[in-house]
Amino acid sequence: MIPEDMHLDRLAHQLKTSDVVITPHLHDELSQDDIQALHQAVQSAESSSTRDKLGDIKIVYSDVHGLTYTSARDAAQTLKDQTGAQTVILQTPDASSTVAENIPRYTIESNQGKIWANTRVSSTESFLASLENSHVPTVPIMGITLAAVIIATLFSAIAFFLRRSRSNTQ
Repeated sequence: MIPEDMHLDRLAHQLKTSDVVITPHLHDELSQDDIQALHQAVQSAESSSTRDKLGDIKIVYSDVHGLTYTSARDAAQTLKDQTGAQTVILQTPDASSTVAENIPRYTIESNQGKIWANTRVSSTESFLASLENSHVPTVPIMGITLAAVIIATLFSAIAFFLRRSRSNTQ
């Protein structure tokens, strides 16, 4: 459940004019260099060759406590829906979550530990970089597919020869 003091409508309104929103308490804890670095990380990711993957990125640093992974994901999804962004990263002291249109869940969850339950700028930059440089692990997928094809071929060949030998003996 999303805590009432999260004020998602207010955050969504702020995200319509800014790529990064930091709640007042956390804003006071971050230096101007950190805040500028966040904006720069978003602009860099949006202008990189992976623009098609990440799209319009929005980041929220919130000091609201009481979020779980599920409620953080629900809040991030609500912000994504209300802002039209393709990627939303929500970071709080208790939980963090990311929702994205063009990034596989596998990729997000594989890298989620970099931003889990913290509001450090370096973590966000590292997470964005990992999303930019990510790819679906095709080697294991291709290996499993190839093994399945080989096994299916073997079973088909065995069945064919068994049927053939039965028909020859009759």
